[in-house]
Order: sequence, then structure tokens, then C-alpha cells
Amino acid sequence: MAKIKTLGDDAPRLATADRQTVKTYKDYTLTEDVTTGKQEVVRMKVLDDDSASYYGQPLTEETYMSHTPGETIIGKNKKPVKVPDEYQEGTATLRSDRGNAGEIVDESFEISDEVIEEGTKFEDNLSDFGKADGGRIDRSGGGIITKLIKKLNTIDPGSTKRGKLSKPMSKRAKDKKQLREAIENFSKRNRAR
Repeated sequence: MAKIKTLGDDAPRLATADRQTVKTYKDYTLTEDVTTGKQEVVRMKVLDDDSASYYGQPLTEETYMSHTPGETIIGKNKKPVKVPDEYQEGTATLRSDRGNAGEIVDESFEISDEVIEEGTKFEDNLSDFGKADGGRIDRSGGGIITKLIKKLNTIDPGSTKRGKLSKPMSKRAKDKKQLREAIENFSKRNRAR
């Protein structure tokens, strides 16, 4: 999500409703409803396998991820009730030959490892894109990324660098941090006198 927002291009022509922002990056399209906060990521990729020999045209893989933030509604006893966030994901393989375009060949309620890897590469190593030079990784961005990180950690515990440094601090940065802490401690001790 953050990768598409940061590196993607605005594509207002793809918006299908008012108050919708659309960004595109490579095969990905991020659609965000400004009013409700709903975010959808769709990836369309033509497969390179030998499906063209069987179907006449290569198959297209469509990956879909959707996050709808929960809202607060008035419950039965007139008290506010928080509706939980809703998250959906899935992958479908579609035909693209003339008479059968759009026909679903295969469908799954999971997303491919390739999509997960591409999304987490950016989150784990922001410096490749000129956005950070070490220090903490900011993950306050959103629902889909948070859920993706949780899912990755259930598959492979500790695989994401949540709350850790994206790369080791240089000696100069460590020295600077120690000097700053020493000055703060000195100031605190002198204020007490």
C-alpha cells in the first residue's frame, strides 16, 4: 500500500465514483474512497506460463485486496458499537481469449507469495527507494499492511522487522546518539541542583 502511494502515479481517469483517489504502480491499482476510507488494491498480470497453447491466449492473474475500516453505529440499547474492520483478499485466473474473455479458470482466497514479497520488500527496506537512511521503520500507515504483517508473522515468526532498525546504525550515528543522550542527562542533573 505504502509503495503504491509513494511511487505510484495519480490516475483520476480510473475513478468510478466521486471522492475517489486512484494511483497506479506497475501492475497494481490502488483505489481509495476518501469518504469511507475503503482501500482496494488490484493487480492484473498476464501469466508467462504455457496457458496460451491450451487456451489460445495467455491467462491473466487478478489479485484483489480490500480493507474497509470499521465504523461506530448505534446499537440496540442506544449505545455506540464499533463494527470491526473488514479485510478480503483473493486471486483469480481469467481467460483473455476473444469469446471467453473474463471467464474465471481458477479462484483462490489467498494472494500469491510474489505479491506478498513485493509489498514487504518496500516495507522492510525503504532506503532502496531513497526514503530512509536507517532508524525505525514507520508502520503506522494502514490496515492492509498491518494485517499483511500479522499474516506473515504467523507464517514465519520474526520475518518482518516491525519495531526494529531497517539496517545497523553507523558508528557516527551511534556516537551522535550517545552524545545527545549524555547532554540530556547532564541537563537533567543540573536542573535538579
